Amino acid sequence: MGDATGRRGGEHQACASLVEEAEGALARKRPKRRRQDVQMIVPKAEKANQVWTYDFVFDQAVSGRKLKMLTLVDEYTRECLGSRSHHRSRRGRETGA
Repeated sequence: MGDATGRRGGEHQACASLVEEAEGALARKRPKRRRQDVQMIVPKAEKANQVWTYDFVFDQAVSGRKLKMLTLVDEYTRECLGSRSHHRSRRGRETGA
């Protein structure tokens, strides 16, 4: 039997059960496993020249020329031990300074 709109009463329930069945068949995303036993050991500088860090720094000059610098820093003294800079010319070549 149907209601005033002409729908059958059991169709909605049948459709809902099909949706539930289809959702159950889908693979669920597994959460990432976190390793509890591995810890990162970060060396701490206790005197000069013991731990150094390096970093790339990118910048752009007023003329539009792109610059790339590599810096080397002593962690204990925070002194810059050295830096290298490169820029690209219009021809695509890299030049160092």
